[in-house]
Amino acid sequence: MFLKHTDDVCCNDIMKKICSLGLGLMSWVCLAGASARATVVGLGTIEQPVNLCAAADPSRIPLGPVVIESNYGYGTHAVIVEPRPCLRGAMTWKGGLELNQNLASAFGISLEIEDDTQIHEGIVRLVLRNQARPAYSPYQRQQVVAATLHCLLRSVHATPKSPLRVQIVSQNASDQDWIKTFPAEYVNRPDREGDVIEFTEIPGTKIEVDVYGVAHVVFPQVKMVPSVTPLKPIMIPVSLAGGDADDTRIVILPQWVGDTVISPLEVIAQPYSLCYDRFNSAAPTLNQVNFLQQGREPLQWRIHESATVTHLTCYFSEQSHEVISAGLYAAILSAQPTEEKPMIVTMYSLGDAKKLFAPFLKDGSWVLHKERDQEFIETIFVIGKNGVLMRGVLPDILLEKTASGSYMLTYTGDEKAYAEPAQEAEIMDSPPLPSEFKKTDERNPPFTSDVPISPFDQNQPNPLLDIFLKPVIE
Repeated sequence: MFLKHTDDVCCNDIMKKICSLGLGLMSWVCLAGASARATVVGLGTIEQPVNLCAAADPSRIPLGPVVIESNYGYGTHAVIVEPRPCLRGAMTWKGGLELNQNLASAFGISLEIEDDTQIHEGIVRLVLRNQARPAYSPYQRQQVVAATLHCLLRSVHATPKSPLRVQIVSQNASDQDWIKTFPAEYVNRPDREGDVIEFTEIPGTKIEVDVYGVAHVVFPQVKMVPSVTPLKPIMIPVSLAGGDADDTRIVILPQWVGDTVISPLEVIAQPYSLCYDRFNSAAPTLNQVNFLQQGREPLQWRIHESATVTHLTCYFSEQSHEVISAGLYAAILSAQPTEEKPMIVTMYSLGDAKKLFAPFLKDGSWVLHKERDQEFIETIFVIGKNGVLMRGVLPDILLEKTASGSYMLTYTGDEKAYAEPAQEAEIMDSPPLPSEFKKTDERNPPFTSDVPISPFDQNQPNPLLDIFLKPVIE
């Protein structure tokens, strides 16, 4: 999770290791505000408990980060409980449709904060309205309160001398017994680096991070329902850069599309505008969240899936290598390709093909083809643990995980270096497309390709983060 004005907050056992080593992990993303005095307008993210409607697993609640814009962080924590619109399709259940993807909002939870820029100075009131639980939801009210508290705690820097004080208030008298089980004060950081302290636990919960980099509040005492089909997130690239922050990393954020969407992977390249403006909503800094769409250059994006392969065909024009690679990595993380079901990417150019293809062709992992006087490049991707590419390469892009589990990208190349390709790449025949596979025994044959396996790891691990990362959910 990225925040404008707080550290990444991870689960207790990880944080204890961090504190014992005296290591502080921080993610600051700021924009310089020029329209007002004493103003620092920044972009960042904060998590919300995600409502998956009838597809929810009662044993866990995903925490979905959303983009926020604020001045010195004012008003950001209230976003945790604000409605989260389902921007693509709708979530269905036997009683109709649901469009609100914020579970706290759907359960009638609100946060009352006296001064959001000094959240530790007062008491945060978590208020539960006396309203009926959504008929489609498998969760109890105390589960949603716990997930909301996790979002709040992961967004602040609470120390023994300056703890986070929370008062849970319910308009329903029957809630009082379980409310008493929650602590009144929370600590997730030491006052000094190197101090080893006990961090406050939220009763009956733990944090796990899945293969998409999404943190889940897990309830070990609650059994999952095997008949429920999980609603997988679709990842999109988001740049939180601004001002002079040219080296700001790109974050890969999840979005959950409605189950009415026929081809969810198509959504990766579509406009995405979910951003909570807490500074000046009449003139937002960021109108378009999706990095692929921010430059408004023409592009096409088509996905074909079969039992044995995911095939992405994309057309780019003047997009930078950084933008294209971020979009491709988001697609790879979304599809989670394996050796049994890899992802083949076919890329065409709507503009200067030599300039567009040059950065991809420099190491031999992409293959240049020519068909009917049109050139295109192609490769195969297979992903491993923690997002590492086991097959296929995206040059000049480094993938890392934050201590809270989310993915971020860093562009390490130089766009100017690819203005003129050093040499012409060899043109090869195209491998068969998924549509050309013949059915055998009512099953598609395994997918094969001449594209070579990368002889080296795509991304070198960050030694500072490795020891703090929890294993992903298999």
